Amino acid sequence: MRTGIFILLILAAILLASLYGAVYEQITYSVSNEFFTKMRFQKYGIENATNERWEAAIIGIKNTWGVGLALGIFLSLSGLLHSDNKKMILVTAQSFLIALFTSFIFGMIALLFSQPSIDVVTEINVENKAAFNKVLSMNNYSYVGAVIGMFIGLGWQVFKTHRSKKNIDLTV
Repeated sequence: MRTGIFILLILAAILLASLYGAVYEQITYSVSNEFFTKMRFQKYGIENATNERWEAAIIGIKNTWGVGLALGIFLSLSGLLHSDNKKMILVTAQSFLIALFTSFIFGMIALLFSQPSIDVVTEINVENKAAFNKVLSMNNYSYVGAVIGMFIGLGWQVFKTHRSKKNIDLTV
């Protein structure tokens, strides 16, 4: 039974991360569509995209499903700490959401506060270099946020396990 739950949690993490990536890339596309039209689409072999936002969402899924897999494995393994299946599912799902939320917050911090310092876009004729560089920062910091969020999620699981062993109320 726990093996099945473990596998389902990993699949849920992949699905959540993929959905996150599709939505997140809509935000980054709004900040700099040139990031996609002048770099990302070429990287993914997309020529003459008929629906650029849809293509951006597909790229987001391709970029985040693997992160979801890693989060799913790591956090589902730590979910095995819980004494019963219900707690395993609930607290592991919470830890996934913590990791995704932390990733999002880091990306938004990069959007708000990053200062473009390197002009890496001269050769591809980007018109709005500041926005392009903000999206580069958003993507980089989002991955950093996912890793930090994974460790926060792990800490959450350990905390909830420890509370459970002391017979303290587990309501969230």
